This record gives sequence, C-alpha cells and structure tokens, in this order.
Amino acid sequence: MKRWFRRPALRLTLFAALAAAFVCAAAPARAYSRETHDALMCRVLLGPDFEASGATEAQERALALLSSASYLALDQFNGRGEEDLRRLRAERVPGLPHSLSAIDFSGNQYHRRYTHRGWRGPYNDDSLPYPDDRANWKARKTLLMQTTGEALGLGWGQSRTCESLAALIYYVHVLGDHMDEADYKKMNSTMILVGGRHDGYDLIHELLAHFDVLFTAKAGQARHDALRARMLALDGAFSELVNSPGGVNSPEKQMAHQILSGALMAQLIEHVPALLREEVYFVRVFPAR
Repeated sequence: MKRWFRRPALRLTLFAALAAAFVCAAAPARAYSRETHDALMCRVLLGPDFEASGATEAQERALALLSSASYLALDQFNGRGEEDLRRLRAERVPGLPHSLSAIDFSGNQYHRRYTHRGWRGPYNDDSLPYPDDRANWKARKTLLMQTTGEALGLGWGQSRTCESLAALIYYVHVLGDHMDEADYKKMNSTMILVGGRHDGYDLIHELLAHFDVLFTAKAGQARHDALRARMLALDGAFSELVNSPGGVNSPEKQMAHQILSGALMAQLIEHVPALLREEVYFVRVFPAR
C-alpha cells in the first residue's frame, strides 16, 4: 500500500468520498462540455430536483445570462463566444468588454492556466496580474460579476453579495474540471487546488469565506455550520494527499483527488440550494417551490 494512503483517516475519508461522489453521477458525463458545467451550476444553486421546463421567464433569463457569463469568463478562447457576448449586450449587462477581442486568446488543452487559477488570480492578490495575462482576467471577472448582479437583480448596496455569488459560480465550474481531470500534470499547472494548501488559498477556503457573505439568514445557521464542518473535513483529506511526498504526482493520487473533488461537489449540491432559499436576494428570482 502506498505510504500516503496508510493513514486510517484518509482511507476512511476517501471511501466515504467515493460513495458521496455518486450523488453527482446523474450530471452529464461529457468531458469539458458546457452542458456539464451548466448542469452542475444549476444543481448547486437550485438543487438536483430543479426542472428547467417549469422555470419562469425571469428564471430562464437568469440561467441563460449566467451560462453565457460563466462560459465567457472561464472557457472562452479561439474566437468563440460572440453569440454569448451579444446576449449579454442585448440584456443591457453593464461593464462588458468593448468586443470579444478584448478577452480572446489562442489556446489549447492548457487554456485553463489563464482563467482557472483562482478568483483573485494566481497570487491571491487582485493587484498582481497573471504573469502572461492573455485572457484579460480582470475584464472576465468583471463580466461575471456584472452579469450575476443583472441576473439576480442585485443593487449597488449588494456588491459584496454579488461578488461572492459570482465567485461561487466560478468555483463550481473549476471544481467540475477537477472532478473530470485525469491528468495530474495538467491539474497541477492549470488550476487552483481544491484544498490542502498551507496558505489557505485553495477552493475550499475561498468558498468558506464567500459563504460567510452569502449565508446570513438565522434560519440557515445550523446547515451553514454543518456544511463548513464537512468542507473542513474534506480539506484535511486533501491536505494529506497534496502534501504527501511528491504531491499529486501519479494517476493513483489523481484518482483520489478526483474522488475527493466529487465528494465536495456532492456537499455543495446537498446544502447550498437550501441555504440560498433562506436568502432574500436569491428568492426574488428563485423562490422556494
């Protein structure tokens, strides 16, 4: 047995994670597809039982805007996305790039290194740009925040809520890519880690900070606390993995990383929709059914 896998706590967490990951199995399984990302976004925001066929006109509009914005912010390259940008313009989303060329770049299977390395950029600091900012990350981030505000009808006094909700959408997309990525070399070089970093700049701790902004209703406090505890437990398992000798440096370790990522997504799907339904800013467009 590999040395990094000998600790009982990590073994138990991985086995539990493997079971929990099946909660996400109903999502479309095509690698890197936009449909997969949109399906996971809907599950995390609205729950696994939300039926798009029963959505109101306002809900359809909101989901279409968020789909276009998340695609443009994270996965647009090689000239694609003109129709999505036109949709946002038609819906009068403010602060958009003057043209697609302002954010477009030529990319390949490593395109995620320009957009997936963290909401605050690769250095955990908005004032420090990407070393090779081919994607104009600041403009993409603004696009996603402005569209989130437009989709949910958030006002100027709700800027922190707007940013944290946009960051949630961003990190759900990145987490989906972690669930899918089987190549540890690409994972290590192109995306923010899910958990286990000593400095706390990873997906789990970023989400925990944004959840403190998003979930303030007293009715959701117990669920919020439970979600935090489960996320921190998963962070402990990620820490064992990413801080093992050599880090995530083998297919076996990468598979364990994928399993843990799926377990985190399952926790988000289980808890985030119920927490959002307690918040006034969210139920204006997506009231509880």
